[in-house]
Amino acid sequence: MPLARPAEAGIGLRTHIAEIVGLIDRHELADVILVGHSYGGMVITGAGQERPPQPPHGGANANCRVVRFVR
Repeated sequence: MPLARPAEAGIGLRTHIAEIVGLIDRHELADVILVGHSYGGMVITGAGQERPPQPPHGGANANCRVVRFVR
């Protein structure tokens, strides 16, 4: 397992959101359920805003449902 290392300058929440959205788009995923906790909750919330649920047959974009766990 790789060791954690500090993020490079300029990498942050927007970068992580873009990575999730890019993964969804690259693999042409549909009806995606994003689950996150703590910082991951912020990431999936942002990704869900980038890919909000679409009406049935609403286009090529993925439908994302966001589930956040709060303790």
